[in-house]
Parts: sequence; structure tokens; C-alpha cells
Amino acid sequence: MASISKSDYDRCMTEQQKKLAGPAGLGRSAWVAYLGIATITVLLYGKVIPFGYVEHDDAILIKQDHQFLKDLSHIPEAFGRDVFHVTGMDSGKIYYRPILTISFMIDTQLGGTNLAVFHITNILIHILAACLLLHFLMALQVRKGVALFLVMAFAVHPLLVQAVAWVPGRNDSMLTVFALACLLLLMRFHRTGNWIVCGLHLLFFALALFTKENAIGLLVVQAYLLVVILRQNRRWPRVLTVGAGWLVIVTIWFLLRNAALNYPPLPPFKRGMATLFENLPMLVQYIGKILFPFNLSTTPTIQDTGYLFAALGVGCTVLSLVLSKGISWRKTIFAATWFLVFLLPSFVIPGLLGFEHRIYLPFVGFLVLLHESAPLRRADPGSRMFRAIACGVVAALFAISFFRCDVFRDRDSFWASAVKSSPHSRMAHLNYGTALLEADRWEEAAALYQEYLKRDADPTLFHNNLAVIYATHKMFAEAEQEFKAEMEINPDYAEAYVNLGGLYHSTGRKDQAEKLWKKTIEISPRHLKAHSLLLRYYRSQGDSVRYQQIVKEMERKGIRVRIP
Repeated sequence: MASISKSDYDRCMTEQQKKLAGPAGLGRSAWVAYLGIATITVLLYGKVIPFGYVEHDDAILIKQDHQFLKDLSHIPEAFGRDVFHVTGMDSGKIYYRPILTISFMIDTQLGGTNLAVFHITNILIHILAACLLLHFLMALQVRKGVALFLVMAFAVHPLLVQAVAWVPGRNDSMLTVFALACLLLLMRFHRTGNWIVCGLHLLFFALALFTKENAIGLLVVQAYLLVVILRQNRRWPRVLTVGAGWLVIVTIWFLLRNAALNYPPLPPFKRGMATLFENLPMLVQYIGKILFPFNLSTTPTIQDTGYLFAALGVGCTVLSLVLSKGISWRKTIFAATWFLVFLLPSFVIPGLLGFEHRIYLPFVGFLVLLHESAPLRRADPGSRMFRAIACGVVAALFAISFFRCDVFRDRDSFWASAVKSSPHSRMAHLNYGTALLEADRWEEAAALYQEYLKRDADPTLFHNNLAVIYATHKMFAEAEQEFKAEMEINPDYAEAYVNLGGLYHSTGRKDQAEKLWKKTIEISPRHLKAHSLLLRYYRSQGDSVRYQQIVKEMERKGIRVRIP
């Protein structure tokens, strides 16, 4: 078999590399396409600019962290902390999002805690992601008309509304911007050999990693792109050099992340795999929502999402690929790999909800997959029929998304919608109940909790919250029953013990209250409220010995409180 020299190989590859170079295929119409993308996005999402807080991470990350965000000198500190550091809440110390925090810092300089600036930034990021997607599809030799249709569908798709209308959702759209820029620069570097371009590629790879850990999937995608799509097997020195750059960046990111999160222990392999398989149904549900976006939710559960649209979505996808003639299996495998490596890592998290913003970057891979399917491969982008169908699809998606945006208008709209669309979502009911209580609608909150407890769902915290409502409104017998129910199913929940102790104290059963407050401290040794209640109780009893014992115990534990 005759061999080919490196110089001959390079000449043969010239035309293919030109095709994979970037947006040249759009020609002078590039800016018209970009303007169209920007226009349709602004028309859709302009309405969200005056929307307020929905109290789902946004208030924590922006309002509560305002003192940190308003000072740009804190930027280096963003790389050394968990994103929920401000609250001291136990986020599991797994959310390392320094670029997200820095983006909030920039918006804070312009608008303080007013969300209008944050919403505008989200819209701009979405526009940039869509424009880069068009650039990327053209670089993969997707025909101009088909590429523009896919990008327009992406820009207005209802499944991505949460990533744009919900301020913290920008983490996934920013990740997509950095990932696409990273890959486009990689393609240009291997066309030109320009080391400045290589440096920019590595910069965007680093930005993607420091935006969200799912970017580690770029290692697989980039390697596949180089070796299989671009076929750079004759340029191994260049491949190995850029690979060494990836390794250095991943090492730096890994060390900084572990230092910021105090080296969180990895879950045991068996438990992680068990959780992965438990959450795996969400994979097909996401596919169903891409093709049939009619069963959306802000807090989707597997049980409430169901499998009807999932089965239809998977069936249509598989059938269209099987019937496709001249399919490029290299690109098909590339697209499927993209979809999986950016989505599956999240599935190892226990109790995971199928949040829709998470599909933002995997969606890109699914679009590449759709391009290889029979309907789009056979379509004539210049025909009136194709244009009519494309406009109809985009218009329908636009309409669904336009009305879906209203879900993110405010706290009440957000959580009311979550409860309606996901009746088994524990998070939705707890947060909506809290919103109702703060609005002094306690009867509605109680009814909400009671209705949830009738379902086959996780009842943790609901009995306690219901008991607090009853106790506040002097329904002591009902409150006691609910507190005991919470303690039975959740024996390590300290709040149930301290709350029941308060009920006993207010109804004259002070000895029982004392026992429960002590039990609270056994469960949670630094529980401030339990220590304070015991101090007040011993002082009221004139028991100076036990009073001083509690004082010394608090000093030993480093608990600071104004002693009554």
C-alpha cells in the first residue's frame, strides 16, 4: 500500500481545513444573521428585564452577598470559596463557580442589587452563545440555511428559558460561550498553527472550567475533534503540545477547587454509580423536552415529568437517524458524545432535580445530531417549503417561550408554577409554603403542606413546618402531633426538638421542654437557640449552678451570645 508524505498530506487537508475554519461560509450575510439572532432574542426576553427575585438562589447570590460583590478587589477571593460561602449554608461544598461570582460583581458595579442589569447581561450572554453556535455549526460544514434554522430554534427554545430568565441560570450559558469559543479557536489553531490562537484557546478552556466543573468534558470533546473530525493524526507534536496545556490548566483548577472546598470527599464509587442509574431516566426526559417542550417545570422531578414525550422524542430521533442516507457517523458519534459528557456528570448527585438550564450546553450536541437526521439532511434550505416549516417551528417555540417567561416574574409566580407542574417536588412545596407564610397566608400554606403529605413523596421537614404554623396560631395539640411525626421520620433534625421544647414550655410542661432542649444540643452541639433557651430557663428557675454550666459550655464551644 502506497504511503503519503507529510507535505502531501498537508496539501490534501488544505481544502477540508478551510471548510472547518469558521464563519467564512456565511460570507457577507454573517452580520445579517447575527442581527437576526439578536433581534429575535431581544423580542423574546426583553420582557424579563423588570422581573424581580424569585428567591431561588438569586437572592442568596446577589442580595445577601452584596458587600462582597460591590468591591472588585475581591475578585481573587472568588477563586477561593464555595459560591454559597456568604450564607454559611451547607451547600455540600461542591459548587465552585468563581466566574459566575465575578460576573455578578461586574453587574453589581452597574446596578447594585437591581436585577434589571443582571437580566440584560443574561440576554446578552444568550445572544453571544447563539451567534457562536452559528459560527460553530458552519465550521462543521452544516449548510447555511439549516444552521441558521437550528440556531434560531436554539435562541427561542422553551427548554432554555430558565437559563436566560432566571439570573443564576447564566452559569450554563456562559459555559457554552466559553466552550464554543474554546473549540473554534482550537480548530483555527490546527489550521494556522498560530500559537497566539493556541494561547487564546487555552484561556477559554480555563474560563470554561472555572465557570462549571462540567467543562471537564471538553477534554473528551476536544480530543475527538482533533483526532477524528479534524484528523490531526499526522500532527502529533502539535496535538501533544496543546494536550500538555490542557493538563496544566486542569491541574491548576483542581488544586484551587479542592482548596476552596476543603477537599470534599468523593462519594464511594458504588454509591455514585447507583445514583447515576437512579437519575438516568432524566436523560431521555431531556430529549423528550427538546423535541416536545410541553411539560416544563422550574423544579422537575422524574415522577412528574413522565415518559410519554420522552419515548416520543427518543423514538423520533432514532428513527430519523436510521432512515438517514449518507450519514456521517464521525459527526453523529461526536454529537452523542457531546450530549452525554456535558450532562451525565451531574447525575451522580443524590436527590437531583432535572433543572432545565442544565441542558443548555448538551443542547448544542443534540443540534449537531439533528443535522445528521433524515429530515434535515434531505431538506433543501432554499425551498419555500423548508423556509415555511422553519419559520413555523421557530414561531411556535417563540410563542411557548414568551408565555413561559412569566413564570420567572417574581417569587409567587415562580413557586406557584413549580408546585403546579411538579406536585411531587419537595423543594417547590417548601419554598412556596415559605412565600405564603411571609405573605401572611398561613391557611394556604397549611393546606399546601397537608396536600403534599398525602402524596407518596419525601415528607422531611413538612411535619415540622406544619407544626410551626399550628403552634403560632395556638393549635397546640395539632402542633405537638406534627412535631412528633417529624421526629419519628427525621430523628436527627434538631429544629423539631427545639420547637417542640418551646411548645412544652409555653404550655407549662417545663421539665419536658428542658429535656428536649438538651436533646437538641446532643444532636447539634453548637445549636445557638437551644443554648439560649436553656439559659433563660435556668435563670427563671434560679438554678445558678446549671446556668453557669451552660455558660462555660458555650465558652468552650466558642458560641457567642448575649447572656440574659
